[in-house]
Amino acid sequence: MKFSQGDLESASHEADVTLQDLNDKQSKEAWRLRFLKSEILIWQGYSRDAVNLLTPMPNSVSSQSDLAAFRSVLLGSAYSNLQMFDDADREFATAKTLNSPEVREVTCRLLLGEGRLAALHHESARSDQMFRQAAEIAHQQNKPVLETSALGNLGMLNMQQHRYAEAADWFNESIFLAQSHNAEITATRALGNLGWAYLKMGDLDRAFESFSQAETISERHSMITDEQTWLMNAAEVQFLRRDLPEAEKSYSRSLELARSLNDRQEVIYGLHGLTKIALAKKQFSLAERDNQEAAALADAIGSQNSKLYTKLNSANEAFATAQYIVANQLFREVVSNAGDDISLEAAALDGLGQTEDKLQQPELADKHYRSAIAVLDKERESLGREEFELSYPTNAKDAYNAYIKFLMDRGRSNDAFAVAELHRAKTLTEGLELQGGFSRQTALSVADTQRVASRQHRVILVYWLGPGQSYLWVCRPDGSQVFVLPGEDQIGAMVERHHTRLAGSFKSQNADYTDGQELYKMLIGPAERWITPEARITILPDGVLCGLNFETLVVASPKPHYWIEDVFISNANSTVLLSAGARSTSRRSATPNKTLLLIGDPKAPKYYQPLAHAGDEMRLIRGHFSAEQETVISGTDATPTAYFNAKPETFSFIHFVAHGTASRVSPLDSAVVLSQDGSSFNLYARDIAKMKLNARLVTISACDSAGSRIYSSEGLVGLSWAFLRAGAHQVLAALWDVDDTSTPRLMNNFYSGIAEGEEPGVALRAAKLELLRSQTIYAKPYYWGPFVLYEGAVTGEP
Repeated sequence: MKFSQGDLESASHEADVTLQDLNDKQSKEAWRLRFLKSEILIWQGYSRDAVNLLTPMPNSVSSQSDLAAFRSVLLGSAYSNLQMFDDADREFATAKTLNSPEVREVTCRLLLGEGRLAALHHESARSDQMFRQAAEIAHQQNKPVLETSALGNLGMLNMQQHRYAEAADWFNESIFLAQSHNAEITATRALGNLGWAYLKMGDLDRAFESFSQAETISERHSMITDEQTWLMNAAEVQFLRRDLPEAEKSYSRSLELARSLNDRQEVIYGLHGLTKIALAKKQFSLAERDNQEAAALADAIGSQNSKLYTKLNSANEAFATAQYIVANQLFREVVSNAGDDISLEAAALDGLGQTEDKLQQPELADKHYRSAIAVLDKERESLGREEFELSYPTNAKDAYNAYIKFLMDRGRSNDAFAVAELHRAKTLTEGLELQGGFSRQTALSVADTQRVASRQHRVILVYWLGPGQSYLWVCRPDGSQVFVLPGEDQIGAMVERHHTRLAGSFKSQNADYTDGQELYKMLIGPAERWITPEARITILPDGVLCGLNFETLVVASPKPHYWIEDVFISNANSTVLLSAGARSTSRRSATPNKTLLLIGDPKAPKYYQPLAHAGDEMRLIRGHFSAEQETVISGTDATPTAYFNAKPETFSFIHFVAHGTASRVSPLDSAVVLSQDGSSFNLYARDIAKMKLNARLVTISACDSAGSRIYSSEGLVGLSWAFLRAGAHQVLAALWDVDDTSTPRLMNNFYSGIAEGEEPGVALRAAKLELLRSQTIYAKPYYWGPFVLYEGAVTGEP
């Protein structure tokens, strides 16, 4: 029981004590205890000790076929872990001859062992069949540990074939089953493997959370092999986040554990990680030392995939040390042999692009850059599930960065713009296309965007943030320009300081304009000469800029003031969406036949602070519409089901007054918190996105309703993204906490303008300026600054 629940230390101790008390150390009972002890050792990563414990076996016991078969299965598993595959094959073959079909547990374990070995030999069809048979037998025999192991192995098999979404499904099923039976050790292994699936799909937050949890539990149960694996994977996430100090610590600790286990494959992985860090730190002699050791080990165990990654590291080192011809040849060899390893192929193609550039072969460089992007985008499309398609472009951002820089360095700024636009809002635009909106076969050019600016009488500022330098395209009715900006790290640090000051400014007696002025000078200054007073500005942000309200930037002259006092500002996800809004007459014809759906002031869970002024906000908004124009749902009636039953697709305006949650780990689980409906209070973003809307405006008067997770392609993903995905023309949402006392006043003035026929952008700016100029505490941007207007695929003319 203790073993099945993951208490390996106690189970091992009890087995030792009981075995010690037995008079006959070679009895059947004694060997069963040895089997338990050896299985614990295998789980803990001490496969060599398990082999020693299981050999030799006396004739008096080996003659009992059930015991002998069980022993061979355990030996085969241990040999597989030790990469002694011939020995593993032999033991599994022996177990098959000894085992009786009636001994279902041994049959199940044998199928699991052979299935793992078949997977290692890349016999995927045979492996899949064995794991499915094992899962069925385990379920019939009520062996949850074995069943969860089989489900987890099916996940690993899908991982091996780069079917990450399917793998995640198997891992989640395994975790659920294991946790329901308190089988923590198998749940932990599936949890860590789930993290790897998330990592391959670009969801670094979920991946790191899974790895960290699995590593902590593995350490607690002395599962040293698992601890080492999850620590190694966590290091990979830290490296991708460019947290080199923490990544180096994790790789070094993981390598230390791998060496203690004499696990040569994991030693190779650790050396690969440290090689990448050494290259990033330009410590080339150290990188070469670690990579050479990894190469020697890869040769020793015959791991072709590890050899290729070692060769990729050598190519990167050659490139970093200006040995471009050598690097070019190595990258070509990796591409030729990458097989179905998408990440490896894309990295090598990207490297080829960079080396061909250095070798003055721009046409070849262009070809390889495009190939790298195409490979990554094709894999994204193969995921077939919106949730994972959202995160995957993170894996492609470096390839896009390299290609865009190449184009900019060669004066091809218009081509760079088109490439950047191909990366933006992929999932959002594809989802809207399914609703009959528009086609996204090609990206918009600078000239196309300039025409959009002319039709909509606005200036469009398009940003792309890169690691070394960033870019700003200014598209206006009568022309366009492009500017080089500082790198993402420098911009990001300043944005973070500015946001911290704004979100906490209600505590401060004196305004601090420093970061706001610097950000304005950096981000807007280059375009300032083309921006006239009262101009309409649409921002297409990238990266950390998605969490910045540009209205709060500070203009230095004639005296320091917020940029909102000079211009009208809105945000958009891509130029494709803006273009669709300007020309989609078919969508405009679907005019809603009702005016206002107002839902809020719910009876939220007790752990949420009461919204004392929610009723006031609803009352003030209702005052701007006649009774026959509005549908109001409040109090206990304001449930998630009530929203859908109200037929929201028939309304021009939808307004929520409630708490909101922004899930960083799973953005589509962000929610408007309403009254309880069955077992849930939450109107989830994933459900919102499925309901087609024609609303001119959706307002989410709730904290963090714009979201807290920024994806490489999509920007902020949360409630605002979900309503845009559903088809809302514009969405008003908040970047940080919404104040319950000032917001009713803001919304009252906002809807007053709308009732008088003003466009939402015009009405919103007027409402914000009323607070800003109120000479009260509400003048601080903390109170008016969280709200941002997002443009959807269909908008009214400004």
